[in-house]
Amino acid sequence: MDLNTPTIDQDPKHELTNRFENLLKIYTSPRLELIESDSICLKTAIELYNKSNKTDLDLENYVRLA
Repeated sequence: MDLNTPTIDQDPKHELTNRFENLLKIYTSPRLELIESDSICLKTAIELYNKSNKTDLDLENYVRLA
């Protein structure tokens, strides 16, 4: 998964970015474990989200950081 995907989204509706953010949210599932990533931001975002209260704001912060 290319974490820079939203940077190429030129659609005014930002459909690619929205789909990408929905994909990122899958990684917050307690049934999944991230095995490896070269993205420190993604690793940190998942770690912070897992330690959070998992509110909508926590999820929004996770997506921004990831």
